[in-house]
Amino acid sequence: MERHWLADQLSLDPYSDAKTAGDTTAIVLHWKRTENVAVILAHLCQYSFFDSVFVWNNNPDIRLTQQTFAKSGCPPSKLRIYNSPRNMLFIARYLACLQSSTPHCFFQDDDWVVQPLRAMYAQFSRDPEGPVVVHTNEEVAALYGLEWCFFNNPLHTCFSWVGTGAFTSRQHVERFMRLTSELAYSRDELGHADNSFTLFQNEPPYVLTSKLSQLPSPYGHSDGEGIARNKDFIHKGLVRLSSYLNASFPPPTSSDAPLSTVRTISPIPYRPSLPEPLPPHPYAHHARSLCLPSDSCVFHTNIALLPPPNATPYPGPERVGSLQKWEEHLGWVARGWIEGEELWREEETWARKWAYQFAVDGDEKTAFRSPDVVRAGDYIALSLLAPLDAAWTPTVKLHIILEDAVKVLSSGKIRVEVSVDGHHWVSLARLEQDSKLTVSAAGPRTTPNVAECPARYPLPFAQPPPLASQHPLDLALARLPRLDAPLASRTTSPCSGASRRG
Repeated sequence: MERHWLADQLSLDPYSDAKTAGDTTAIVLHWKRTENVAVILAHLCQYSFFDSVFVWNNNPDIRLTQQTFAKSGCPPSKLRIYNSPRNMLFIARYLACLQSSTPHCFFQDDDWVVQPLRAMYAQFSRDPEGPVVVHTNEEVAALYGLEWCFFNNPLHTCFSWVGTGAFTSRQHVERFMRLTSELAYSRDELGHADNSFTLFQNEPPYVLTSKLSQLPSPYGHSDGEGIARNKDFIHKGLVRLSSYLNASFPPPTSSDAPLSTVRTISPIPYRPSLPEPLPPHPYAHHARSLCLPSDSCVFHTNIALLPPPNATPYPGPERVGSLQKWEEHLGWVARGWIEGEELWREEETWARKWAYQFAVDGDEKTAFRSPDVVRAGDYIALSLLAPLDAAWTPTVKLHIILEDAVKVLSSGKIRVEVSVDGHHWVSLARLEQDSKLTVSAAGPRTTPNVAECPARYPLPFAQPPPLASQHPLDLALARLPRLDAPLASRTTSPCSGASRRG
């Protein structure tokens, strides 16, 4: 991970290391937005972890050539173009991946510029054979992490689109294509392969959020009637997957079956402010958002904004009847924030207003805010993905807003630690003694007893981490704060548990 990322950091200046070989093929589908593809190529071709950029042209009425994208600046040796004799729709991206010579593939549509590619790739490269790593914004993340999740043994999956950016291994694509063949997918189902790909992994995708950058997008295949059509194909994919899993892993015939073959789902709905939080589900992860505009760090926290995807057991596609019914049972994002009888409306509203990405979007007007009292073991963190250049950013500042600040800061229950390797952590007292880090409280502000603590991390503590942690995708370099004991009482100030990055 460090080798590829550092090479890309250098590729933006005269010391570029052009010898670094990429291990990923970027695949872009083209229909009618040729101008958009030129913009996307100019963005993608600068990254050395992309061995090549493959443009699959689904429009037989348009012939693309290297000259078509000459102004993009993409080297001819890095650009591949295939002009399909007919419109293959979404299966084209998976066929292109199978044709690639690299072990990994990156997917995106032709109406987005995926800005935080370095941070996204860094997360993916820690466990490339793990979950599909997808990129979206805070609103769609509620769909990927809740409304489009389906848990009931042996089904434990979530659906996500890949058009706004997704990294996956070619082996995942190969298994997916073999399964569609085994299930005798029809031509229409293959054309809408996006509606099945993440489902068929049978594990939730790894969702990372940031602001999306959209390009002009007329001629949308998924616009208008396409919304209902897509939901229908997602539901068909669930029917296919459920039938396959139930045939492959039939339920136990007796209650004394070994626990290793039985997965249970808690029937108790998740709610904030429970005496003890529910244990994390097997697919929980703590890397949440990608830093913008720098694309040089990842925001981590173990504080959940939404209930775990297994909080509400999925009765099965036959009993539910349609994806829309399941969406409306859980939340209100998919139906445009129109209030109904959904279970998790309050949680989705909070997750949108105080999203993870607002901690690291560079905007002083936004913030991430915890939905509940901070508990023992809760933390927030930044992973810095490369050495920082003192010429343009001598410090990294993470603003922490605390209620009952005097009490909290004097309690000694907050630990601030910094590490250069992810294994050995240096405490705040040690850093202050060495005059290498300062933490100050500036308060009260407009709210009594509220303090803002801007923690500054100097250059010696901003080195790339090794690829090791408790979870292959979770590694934090600047853990701040971590409580040794829960706060005495819950607070209700708008500043409670907030953090933001200046």
